[in-house]
This record gives sequence, structure tokens and C-alpha cells, in this order.
Amino acid sequence: MCLYASFSKEHTAKAINLLSDISINSTFPEKELEKEKEVILDELNSYLDSPSDKIFDDFEAELFKNHPLGNNILGTKESVEHFTKKHLVAFVSSYFTADNLVVSYVGNLAYPKLEKLLLASLQEMPLTGKREIPTDFNTYIPFKKRSKEANFQSHAVLGGLAPSYKSDDRMAMSLLINILGGPALNSRLNLSVREKYGLAYSVEASYNTFADTGFWQIYVGSEAKNMNKAIDLIYKELQVFQTKELSSLQLQRAKAQLKGHLALGMDSNAGLMQGLGKSLLAFNQIDTLAEIHHGIDKISSSQLLEISRKYFKKEALSELVFDLADA
Repeated sequence: MCLYASFSKEHTAKAINLLSDISINSTFPEKELEKEKEVILDELNSYLDSPSDKIFDDFEAELFKNHPLGNNILGTKESVEHFTKKHLVAFVSSYFTADNLVVSYVGNLAYPKLEKLLLASLQEMPLTGKREIPTDFNTYIPFKKRSKEANFQSHAVLGGLAPSYKSDDRMAMSLLINILGGPALNSRLNLSVREKYGLAYSVEASYNTFADTGFWQIYVGSEAKNMNKAIDLIYKELQVFQTKELSSLQLQRAKAQLKGHLALGMDSNAGLMQGLGKSLLAFNQIDTLAEIHHGIDKISSSQLLEISRKYFKKEALSELVFDLADA
């Protein structure tokens, strides 16, 4: 959970005091709680009416079946309606504690002054609280499912398990997924599935990491008549990654592109603040952009080939398709 604010330097003390007050002294009035529950229920209904959003959560729920990672972050209608002030107060008192807290600040206030403000505003925060021990996930069973839930176009997500954020393969996997279906127009899947063959409105790949596992996925949205062809072409592209190393020039360009994406992500204060905070939470350290670039530079074509063969095997992949619903 993240509480954040953007503010001018002269309002730093007020902003810190406000965020601290929210963290420590929230009262959760019953009337406001009921209003917020209605907002969340509206969001939940809106998401359920959007197949292109729903398919991601349904894929994760099946991928991490019977594990907390498979739970929808929005919850369910029943769970939202069940929440009371007592639940929220108990959660805050258990987890909003100093030993669970990371403060990430990006600005031009000197550290001694910032530290003084933080210590003063957070002095009432409890020192220790609960820390959940991650539940190991080792029950993955590949699946292939189709259901009629789409409205105007078909949607599909396919993917499988991937390195955790503690794995030495994490950076190489990030590079591989960026080459495969990253945000740039020259990604392999965009050039092939969308541009060359015109089989999809959109196609993209992503990679998500957790403490003890991770997963990668490819999303494709297309006309119903083209969906099976698009999926077959995606599998062919995945097979190419498992049989042929990137050339030196291809690898060099891919690394430069990933470095650029990372640099742009840190170009804004908000992006840099979140990146620093996540790094401290996950690794208890903060790597400079130069150190991250050095890690990317060490990746070899043979390493990418090895990772492709490990994580792109067809028999280990899962697939969820939303076909057009019956009229």
C-alpha cells in the first residue's frame, strides 16, 4: 500500500504531517465507509463489464489457483460488503507500523531537515507490527480455457511462470519480454501479429514479479475470426526465441531500448519516487540507474536463449480466451 503526495517545497512539512496523520490516526467514519464501499462496488461492476480488463484477473486467478496471489485486489461483492470499521482499524494497527514503513522522497529538501520532519510526525506510530510470511507457490498446473464473455472482439491471455524478483534471471527476463512484446512499436509480436499479418488490434507482453515466483503473459485482442490464427502465430514467435540466438546488433539495440524505457520511467519525480520505494522494499537497497544499466549490459544472447527454453516451453504455458458471447 502506498500513500503519496505531490507538493511544493514550502509545503513539505504540511504534506508529511498530513500523510502521517492519515497513516496513524484515521478514524474511518461509518458514513464515509459506506460511501467508499459503494464506490468500490461500482468499480467492481465496471471491471466485470470490461472483458479486456477482466481477462487479466481471471488468468491470474487460474494461474495461482488456491493461493493468495490469485485473489482479485478489488475483492468480491461479498467481501466488500462484509468490511466494517472494526476490520479497517485492526488492519491499520497491525500493519501501519515503523518496521513495515518505507519513506521515499524526491525533492530538494536537505536530508537532515527531512529526517527531522519525519521523526517528529511519525513519533506516535507503533514500532512493530505484523509481517506476513509469503506462502510458497509450487502448485502450478498449465491450463487452457475458453469462455463466451467478449462483447465486440475476442480477447486472449497466454503465459506462464517466470523468475521471482530475487532471481538472478530477473533482468534478463525483463529484457526478453521487452523484445517480445514491450511498449515499443518494434516489438516482435507487434511487428508480426499486428503489422505484418493484421490479425490483432493490440498485442503486448508483460512480466510481473513477487518474492518467491513471477509470471509473464501475452495479451491479444482481435476479431473473433482471427483469434486462433493470432494465437498460433504467437506460439511460433515463442518457438523462434527458443531456437535462435539474437545477433550482436539485435542484442545491442534491445539493451539500449530497455535502458531508455527505464530512464524515462525515472524521468518524473513520481516515477522515481515509486521506483526507489519499491527497490528498498524488495531488496533493502537502492540501485542507481548506472548500476541497473550495468546489469543489463551483462546479459548475453546465450542467456536469453536459455531463459526462453526454460519459460516459453509450450507444454508449460497456459491460455485463456474470451470468445464472443451469444447474441
